[in-house]
Amino acid sequence: MTGGARDSITTSRMTVLIEVDGAAPKAVEALERATQLDPRMPGVWRLLAHAYEADRRTQPAVAAYRRHLLLEPGDTTARVDLGNALAQLGRLAYAEKELRVAARRDPRDPNSVFGLGKLYKRAGRFHAAEQAFRTVARMCPRDPEPRRKLARILDRLGKREQAALQARAVVWIEPRWRRLVRDLLH
Repeated sequence: MTGGARDSITTSRMTVLIEVDGAAPKAVEALERATQLDPRMPGVWRLLAHAYEADRRTQPAVAAYRRHLLLEPGDTTARVDLGNALAQLGRLAYAEKELRVAARRDPRDPNSVFGLGKLYKRAGRFHAAEQAFRTVARMCPRDPEPRRKLARILDRLGKREQAALQARAVVWIEPRWRRLVRDLLH
């Protein structure tokens, strides 16, 4: 089975299987068998990586993402996922490299820049995190998450006024996050 409609149907069914709570071990087992039958199907490797992550097995997920990227080197979404998985393992330099490659390949995709922002925050590089979250907030003006993260970073950097502005923008976008404004203003 290579490409085409049948591949996308299989991909959809596996995605549903992975998303069902507690089904990750079964998905891993089925996808591992699929990779043994035909190791040249990049979509299956990517699904296997997602299944490993759902099963909280990050190291094998990294290996599956890498295998997928050998077959589909231009898949920036998978590269972002690999970078995020590497960050979970504490391999921050490798994670940064993958996220930077993804950002270079698709500068309009906010996920790589958002991943870099989270990585910079984790590494204590707050000024770099601020710039990354500002960029994502401009790219996705209706998404409250980058602004929420930006507000927290600005507060940490002592930029209280700017933090409050971002927090108010978050509440304007998503009213249920009023607590963020209260936390930052008090």
